[in-house]
Amino acid sequence: MDLLKYKHIIWDWNGTLLDDVNLCLEVINTLLVKRKLSMLTLEYYREIFSFPIIDYYEKLGFDFAQESFESIGTEFITDYEKKRNQCSLMSDAHKTLLHIAQLGLSQSILSASKQNYLEKAIGEYSLDATFFEINGLNNHYASSKIDIGIDFVTRNKFDPSTILLIGDTTHDADVAASIGADCCLIPNGHQSHKKLVDYGVPVVDSLSVLCQQDSIVQNNSLKINLRETYDKYAQDRESSVIQDWKHEERARFLSALQKEHKHKLLEIGAGTGRDSKFFQDQGFEVTCIDLSPAMIDLCSQKGLKALVMDMTKIDLPDHSFDAVYSMNSLLHLTKDEFSEVLLRINSLLQPDGIFYLGMYGGYDFAGVWEKDSYTPKRFFSFFTDEQLKEETSKVFETVSFNRVVFESENPNHFQSVMLRKRC
Repeated sequence: MDLLKYKHIIWDWNGTLLDDVNLCLEVINTLLVKRKLSMLTLEYYREIFSFPIIDYYEKLGFDFAQESFESIGTEFITDYEKKRNQCSLMSDAHKTLLHIAQLGLSQSILSASKQNYLEKAIGEYSLDATFFEINGLNNHYASSKIDIGIDFVTRNKFDPSTILLIGDTTHDADVAASIGADCCLIPNGHQSHKKLVDYGVPVVDSLSVLCQQDSIVQNNSLKINLRETYDKYAQDRESSVIQDWKHEERARFLSALQKEHKHKLLEIGAGTGRDSKFFQDQGFEVTCIDLSPAMIDLCSQKGLKALVMDMTKIDLPDHSFDAVYSMNSLLHLTKDEFSEVLLRINSLLQPDGIFYLGMYGGYDFAGVWEKDSYTPKRFFSFFTDEQLKEETSKVFETVSFNRVVFESENPNHFQSVMLRKRC
């Protein structure tokens, strides 16, 4: 799951982060036996458990004509709280919470537990500092979390589309839908895998899936480091001198734009915006995007239309640009991402649109550049000339392919490619 599309994670507590299912089963069976009602197996418990809890109790056979739901609920929670310290956190809970924090996402708790019980439990597991807000109910009858969820989002002025709610029941899915957030469910808690899947929301097998070191998580970690690096060095790059050969490359693309009467230009990986400003001063309508908020701030200060945007997720209309310009930006993509981004650039171009691609390369490499003077060290993908020609020709018509060779110990050179959208 791509967590970087979100800014905030709302966690359910019981059955999601806290492994209390067996304790809940033990306590409810104690109540059932006391009333000469049938005990539950774990499998049946996960099938019958639901919200609001009063309806679930009724399904179990509790007779509210003989005793109130409130008294049964109080009996349950009293026994549960006495034994709660038997419970541990779910496997990989700490690892997952840390992973999400390292991604830069904020986290909160939204639980059907009573507020004071919830705060006490989270404190006992030393998780207080993990969550910027902990939200429970004002009673222990576990009716619904929808109202407090809506209040939480409204009060904090969150954009619901940037929120992921992670839980273990269909009620969590209902809460997410009510607040307009995405949801994923984990079937190790209070409801069965089948019940969750049948509800039609994404289901992941365990917390570890959220932070496993697959390609998505690796790529996201690379982007986090890249964003941190360019935020850190934004002012240094703003004051640096642009090399003569880069001026020449930019001028060559300008000539092509003017010759073909292009007007709307997108720069991908705009950095401080000096190239975008150059093209805007020549009369072009320029949009620039960059992963780094600090870089985009510098672009905006130059009067540019500038957007913080991941180049692997360009959220702009198809066929909206005459030309695209990218110098030394796509080399920060993995090679799989590189192919996908070429396709996306093609879809952004109008018919007969042109694309300037400039990047260091000349040999085959993909990884963190250990000799990088920046920290965190950046990830690079380099292609041989033949590899780059092959990749770009899958999508575009090649107008020109030039090499800029440097007097340097580094084995790479600069690859300057002019491409055209195929009709």
